[in-house]
Amino acid sequence: VAGAQSAGYAIAYLLNRAKEFERGAFLNAVGGVAKHKSSDLADKIRGVISITDDREAASVLGTGGFVMECLPFSLYCFTEYPFDFSKAVLTCVNAGGDTDSNAAIAGSLAGCLNGVDGIPLRWRDGLKQQREIIELADKLYDSCYGVLSK
Repeated sequence: VAGAQSAGYAIAYLLNRAKEFERGAFLNAVGGVAKHKSSDLADKIRGVISITDDREAASVLGTGGFVMECLPFSLYCFTEYPFDFSKAVLTCVNAGGDTDSNAAIAGSLAGCLNGVDGIPLRWRDGLKQQREIIELADKLYDSCYGVLSK
């Protein structure tokens, strides 16, 4: 539950504060949400602040699919490369472990911060049903924005 709440809060945070993104403030805020259900997860998320090396992050945080590894590692990859979608996602993939879950979380966060234009064109060009995916994302955003902005 703490992981889902923290990930949801991270998305809301980015959608509402994208222009003023600051790594430490973001991680402290997300860790603060986790603390209500899991102080261990909160500590691990807040610990991401002090890690600035990809290999150290994979070793210290872990790259597995369990929330105690997946969410902190994905947050590391995103916050280490917040304005470089491909670097954030590829850092997750190249680390091994539960690459698809980790990359999906980091990519979602990078997408919230940078929008669709932040995703490399070469990654978007060959995407099947691209128009439908964008329309669905727009509808989701529109339907949730009132909730997220509170």
